[in-house]
Parts: sequence; structure tokens; C-alpha cells
Amino acid sequence: MAANAASVGLKKPLKGKWSKMLSDTVEKDSWGQVVEASEEYLKLSSMIKTDLITDDATEQLSASDRLYFERLSVLVRLRGRVLKTSGAITPPGSVSVDAVKRLAADSNSGTFSFDF
Repeated sequence: MAANAASVGLKKPLKGKWSKMLSDTVEKDSWGQVVEASEEYLKLSSMIKTDLITDDATEQLSASDRLYFERLSVLVRLRGRVLKTSGAITPPGSVSVDAVKRLAADSNSGTFSFDF
């Protein structure tokens, strides 16, 4: 039980570390600022992966929290690549800005939706 309490306490600061950047990037993406959003999605993905590997605090994360952050990293990287290659028009079957919004919202519920 103590390990769960610790991981719940750590999730918010780690998420907070990236949440502002994610929010700003989704806003740019929603407004059609493709180049900026693409670069920031790719940077955010890299930051999350690096922190998950090097940050001592992540050792205390529960398996579900770690899975959430790993999925977030992959999803924002894929969205960044979609924007980089396709521009403002999201091809069918690609990661949409709505998918990124849903995953960010799902962090509060503990569920994951990966419907592109």
C-alpha cells in the first residue's frame, strides 16, 4: 500500500513537468501551427523518454503510471511525425490531435484510448 501511495504522489509532479508543454503543443496543433507543433511533439517525446530512463523519481512509479507515460511518449512522437510528413491534413488511420487530447484527458481516469 505504501508503494502505491508513493507512486500516486509522484505521478503529478512528473506529469506537471510535461503537462504545460503538452497543452501548449496541442493548442498550436489545433490552430494549425504545424511546424511548431511537430517540433514540440518530438521534443516532448524525447523529454519523457529521457526522464523515464534517468529520473530517480520514476523508479517509484507504478506499472500503470509508467505505461501511461510510455504511451504518451509514443503517441506524441507519432503525432509529431504525422505533422512533419503530412502537414495540417491528418491522413486516415494516423494519430490525430484528438487522440492526443483524449490520452491527456485519460490520465485522470487511468484508462487509455488509442483510437486514431
